[in-house]
Amino acid sequence: MTNGTSPRETQTLNSALQQVHSRLLGSLDAAVAEIERKSTRSLDLLRKEHARSIALARNNSAQQVIEHSARIREFSESVEVADNTDSLATADFIRLGTIEFPSAKIGVNDNLTVPWIVPLLGRSNMTMVGPPTTELKSAVHKIVLETLAHTAPDQVQVIGYDPHLRGWLAPFSGLKDASSDSIQSITRTEDFDDLLDTLLTDVQRISDTMRGSDTTLLDYRREIGHPIEHLRLVTVFDYPDAVTNSMHQKLKTLARVGPAAGISLFMVRENRSGGSESSTTTAVPASEIDAFGELLINDDKLIWQRHRDMEVRLQGPTVDEIVTVVGSLAKRLKDAAGPKIEFPSIEALDRQWHTSSADGITFAIGKTGRDVVEVTIGDEREQRHNLLVTGAVGQGKSNLLKTIIHSVGQRYSPEEVQMYLLDFKDGVSLYPYMSTTDAPEFLVHAQVLGLESDRDFGLAVLEELDAERVRRATTIKPHGDSISRYRNQVPHAVMPRIILMIDEFQRLFEPSDDPIAAQCAQLLEGIARLGRAYGIHLLLASQSISGISALMARENGLYGQFPIRIALKNSPQEAVNTLTPGNDAPARLKYRGEAIVNLDYGTREANRTVAIAVADDDVLEVLRRKWWNDAKDRTDAPTIFDGAQSLRVRQAISSVQQLRLSTLEGPRAPTAIIGNLISVAQHTAGVSFSAEPGRNFAIIGAGEKVNQFGSSLGLSGNNTAVGILQSAALSLAMQHPRGDARFVSIELIDDTVKSQNNIGLWHALMERLGFPVEVVGRDGVLDILQQLSETVTNAVPGGPVTYVLAFGFDRIGRLDTPDAFANTPADILRTVLRDGPTKSVHFLGWWTNAATYQAHLGFGGEGMVDVMAFLRADQSTVQDFLGPFVTWSVRDNRALWVDRTQLANPTVIIPFSPVDRADVSAYSTAEWGA
Repeated sequence: MTNGTSPRETQTLNSALQQVHSRLLGSLDAAVAEIERKSTRSLDLLRKEHARSIALARNNSAQQVIEHSARIREFSESVEVADNTDSLATADFIRLGTIEFPSAKIGVNDNLTVPWIVPLLGRSNMTMVGPPTTELKSAVHKIVLETLAHTAPDQVQVIGYDPHLRGWLAPFSGLKDASSDSIQSITRTEDFDDLLDTLLTDVQRISDTMRGSDTTLLDYRREIGHPIEHLRLVTVFDYPDAVTNSMHQKLKTLARVGPAAGISLFMVRENRSGGSESSTTTAVPASEIDAFGELLINDDKLIWQRHRDMEVRLQGPTVDEIVTVVGSLAKRLKDAAGPKIEFPSIEALDRQWHTSSADGITFAIGKTGRDVVEVTIGDEREQRHNLLVTGAVGQGKSNLLKTIIHSVGQRYSPEEVQMYLLDFKDGVSLYPYMSTTDAPEFLVHAQVLGLESDRDFGLAVLEELDAERVRRATTIKPHGDSISRYRNQVPHAVMPRIILMIDEFQRLFEPSDDPIAAQCAQLLEGIARLGRAYGIHLLLASQSISGISALMARENGLYGQFPIRIALKNSPQEAVNTLTPGNDAPARLKYRGEAIVNLDYGTREANRTVAIAVADDDVLEVLRRKWWNDAKDRTDAPTIFDGAQSLRVRQAISSVQQLRLSTLEGPRAPTAIIGNLISVAQHTAGVSFSAEPGRNFAIIGAGEKVNQFGSSLGLSGNNTAVGILQSAALSLAMQHPRGDARFVSIELIDDTVKSQNNIGLWHALMERLGFPVEVVGRDGVLDILQQLSETVTNAVPGGPVTYVLAFGFDRIGRLDTPDAFANTPADILRTVLRDGPTKSVHFLGWWTNAATYQAHLGFGGEGMVDVMAFLRADQSTVQDFLGPFVTWSVRDNRALWVDRTQLANPTVIIPFSPVDRADVSAYSTAEWGA
């Protein structure tokens, strides 16, 4: 044995080693077996867990798909309200058809079909690419129809560029009857280029309106709670045909910035080669098409580029469906109403008369977004002194004028602002500003209210304001050259600014070739140019200025004096006339009460779309009553001129009282009051009956309208020829306090006319006043003429006065039949007319027929009658008497008054109507003194 180990020991050691090795191998085998057993069991568990997880995931996915599809359907329903009347409703998402998901792969038994909804109006753009097939046109119709149907009425305009005249939008043309610009088709390249420029300008303007915020127009509209601006879908057909490179660049810019401003593009790009859009050979690279937003490809099948793997199906409308929807839309367009801006939201009702007008007049008119829009006139720094307003019938012009009047009235006291208000249409809007027996309050700022004004009164107001300008110039001159400097240097001086507001002012120039038109034009231009320095400002309003555009635009003329222009919706031509060539924005307004406010002579860049506040009569009446209560003790009621209102005899009582007082103070010639001058002061028209040759009075023409049978067409009891003679008699009688006057009434009118015009009532009033009338009928005419002739022959100057009033004297017929001594009644009449006035006999007669009057006077008889009044006599008849240069048109309630010795020119007056019971009562109870 080596190392001293015995063989036995070695055997024992080997045996022990084998046992250890055997145990080790057994342990390893057992461990491996255990590991394999546990591994198999763990793997089984993992496989079961994996399968469970997969099943759970499939169930969750299926549930989510079902839930999302339900939400898609709900969303689809929310954007498909058939009769949406919400003014903010917008087709910002539209439904084109359906999308089908291969949902069996995720555990759903059947494939799911959900509505196919894409963003568009105000959110995105869209491009449709495909061959020129009926399917492509059907897709176009679907997109346009969805846009129109799910946007609030009159809130979206669809503009189509159709260079090849394919009539893409023809099925929607029925909308034009309800709203002319809801569908617009452009075919000329230059017109579309101009449109792109306008749209890009509008984007900047809309951004300015939103103060450059990051929000979109849709969000901004919802934030302020009412619509501003308007949404537009610009459809470009046959793209890129007839699109220049410059236009393409503009379209790319518009695609980027337009949706946020409510302008979305819909590009229809035809793939005439029949391949996909990538095969196009047009000048515009196919790669740029993605710049236009949502992309639909219509080749063998419709593809939505955003989700190419999904199967989409377009549900295009049939012709009948389009017709039905267009009819419904047209009705909604006609009934559409704009946003309502309450007057208290633009004007503080708890702050009255808190502003000075020394440096101008500022007033609110409405809102743009959340901003109140104010306009200032009279600001010397900005040099904006006068305002022009236009708008078609029914577009809210009267409401705008009311808003201006009451905004000014709330901010400025009557000592700060005065108003001259003229209405050349019906005058209804001004009636609430005058005092009545039931409501004594009046607009305390108003100096003049011209209700149903006529041109003569308009001219009188202009003359009054021009005279006021001259008076103010004298006062202001020591302190500078403007009211602003004067007010600042003399702070306690009272010199209110004046606003002359004329509604339908163009009627001042109709006809345009007569003297009144020329005078009005000259005065208006002078006041507009010179009056501003003295605080006199013009606000001219009209439905149309086309007829006077040449007058308005002439060099140094009226138009150039109006930097501020407010245009409500109107025709394109009127819009351009109001603003400037190329600026037809008012024609594209949608709602009644919207306006383009332009403070820079109508330049397109200065346009601002404003929703005009609603001038609620109940709110404004409360304001006016408060103003009146606060100022009634220091302001006079305005002068009222109602061109259609009959002039009553009792309205002249104060003038007659003054004449009577003058008579009592000393000898003077009596004056017959025959009507009112058309003037701001409303002076009476009086005929002096002095003892001088020719002081007789002839009325020529019908006193009221008559038909072909001679029957009255006017109001019963409104024959102004009768009224003039009755008033003349009453006023003359009261100037004979000693009763030294005789009144003879030759009455040749029939009993019906007498009854209608209260001849008997007049007789009774004259008798009550102490001057009974001697009535002469047809049978007594020759006798009274002979008697008067003898009176004239035998009378001495200074004796009692005789007034002969002849009603319908032409009905006596010819007076040239001689008697036994060869004397004719005409000779006797001429003796009375020629010699009577110097012997205190005055003839006041009415001849309906001018030829009979001339026959009665005979050759050379003009000098016998100095005073004439023409009623319903035509211009030819008037010119026969007065010469070829006199202009006159027959008008209701007007007379042309001529006094050869007292008046420089023929003058239009308002004649009196016949007396009524109220006149009798007023005359009977008036204070006449001694």
